Amino acid sequence: MQNVSKAAQDVIASAESHFGLQIITYSKYDTSWFLWENMTAHDFREAEYKKITEERFCAIRDWFQQRGWILSRRNWQKPQKVHFYLAPLKVNSLPEVFHATRVVNVESIMSQGLLPATKDTCNFKRLDSIGNIYAAPSLGSAGDHANENFGTAHWWAEKLAAKNRHNDTEWCILRLDLVGITNLICFNDLFSRTGVVLRPVDAIEPSRIKALG
Repeated sequence: MQNVSKAAQDVIASAESHFGLQIITYSKYDTSWFLWENMTAHDFREAEYKKITEERFCAIRDWFQQRGWILSRRNWQKPQKVHFYLAPLKVNSLPEVFHATRVVNVESIMSQGLLPATKDTCNFKRLDSIGNIYAAPSLGSAGDHANENFGTAHWWAEKLAAKNRHNDTEWCILRLDLVGITNLICFNDLFSRTGVVLRPVDAIEPSRIKALG
């Protein structure tokens, strides 16, 4: 049974009115795997049960973010359905973070900057990755994945090199300088105890990025 706070109920009702949505809160839902307090699961429905488009979802997500809430989504295969997750926004003020990426991406990143993932560039076929940059606050060291030093940038780079949708084993780590960036929000990832999510308005400039190998 989900425990939905009064604040969550209020923002859900406001979103339904603003967007003309029907937002269903699952009455029975396995919350044992939830990592964060006050996280809840929902179904978002358009009129006549039409599928929410990508552009529409981004507008809804940004609306929630402006009001202090994270809206994310996951595509589950059994049964095949998209679930929407809501939680209070926990903003982090970090001077730097570390981002794992494929080596083949580095040249374009260092010339054009680092942009949030798209459906085509995501490392996994997961809907929650779209529109985000994932990062780790801790760099760690080589061998962290084998040594089970969970959640460092090296751990992520080694994990992703072993399995990703591109079947690419060549990965590296980028150091991102976040000091003074005003058009970016950094918050705790709903689906990770150690990772953070970056949502910049514009690309993170190459001058703020350093490839570490």
